[in-house]
Amino acid sequence: MKGCYYSIPFFYCDKVTHPAFTLSNKTRNVSINNSILAYLTIMNSTMHPSETKHIPLLDYLKAFINYCIKPVPREPDIKQPVYSLKNLFGGFAVLFLFYMGVMSLLGKLLKLEEMDHAMLSMIDEMPMWLLFIVAVIVAPIIEEAIFRFPIKFFKRQWFPIAFWLFALIFGFVHISNFGAFDSGDYWKAPLLVFPQLVLGFYLGFVRMQFSWPHSVAIHMLNNLIPMTMLIIATVLDIPIQ
Repeated sequence: MKGCYYSIPFFYCDKVTHPAFTLSNKTRNVSINNSILAYLTIMNSTMHPSETKHIPLLDYLKAFINYCIKPVPREPDIKQPVYSLKNLFGGFAVLFLFYMGVMSLLGKLLKLEEMDHAMLSMIDEMPMWLLFIVAVIVAPIIEEAIFRFPIKFFKRQWFPIAFWLFALIFGFVHISNFGAFDSGDYWKAPLLVFPQLVLGFYLGFVRMQFSWPHSVAIHMLNNLIPMTMLIIATVLDIPIQ
């Protein structure tokens, strides 16, 4: 028996031969409109979560890892991010301790104590207050404008590639902090910028699941911690390596 069939988002109706299955044009239009509305509602709930949620920290970190594996575009909303601020800062704290711990373990392997860092050179070139402004305020804003702000504008099919590339480029740009390399030391590059690589992916996640100002704030916090330690070491005349 022929009749009308509809699904989201498609509607199909062939020629009706039984009066009981006869639908008026008005009824058909309502059915089509309801189908389309339901489809758009489902898509909107995926792209724009209805409310901010707080989840256990471990689940949040899993969500971050899964997002890095399969990035999905959405319209960031500063007033209604996907996750809570506790998740935002808790996740950053765990990742910060993680990559700093990794660098501590790799210190001897990479011979970090023998390398010149750009930050140490800048101490001799500018006042501490100016270095603080540049490192904690100016640099995060500029870098987030370059590496995070544009990613939301990529179309769905290109978004994952853009997300990964911006994170990787952000990380490897920071290899310039360590000056020139010997010909046999290029293998150290990915390890030296390991913290920036992790941070780059996390800031991209924050950019899309929270907002661009949130990613700027996390970037500032990331730079504030070592900068504060540097200031304390300088004031107390503690040798800096």
